[in-house]
Amino acid sequence: MSGVSAVDPTTLCTHPHVDWSELAGHLVAAFPLASRGEVMGELLRAKGAGDLFGLDTAAQLRIAESICRYELVKRGDRSSSGARSDPQSLQQPRTAPNPDR
Repeated sequence: MSGVSAVDPTTLCTHPHVDWSELAGHLVAAFPLASRGEVMGELLRAKGAGDLFGLDTAAQLRIAESICRYELVKRGDRSSSGARSDPQSLQQPRTAPNPDR
């Protein structure tokens, strides 16, 4: 997608978004480890903040992008390299303890 940073998911898109669907698509692409539900949840919260302050749609989209990117990075749901910020997530999956031992 043009305008989506492949290097740093915290970088805002280079052009204004025309609607919420386009912004959602860009955020899903920038945060491949976050589920669509997580991205949509952040978008809904950010949109609610914009509604609360009576912002127009263009301003809401700009602010929502910043809020969502910040929140998703803070939660560790971003990855341009495929790894979460939690180093334990890179380890092999743990097996359940054997009760016979």
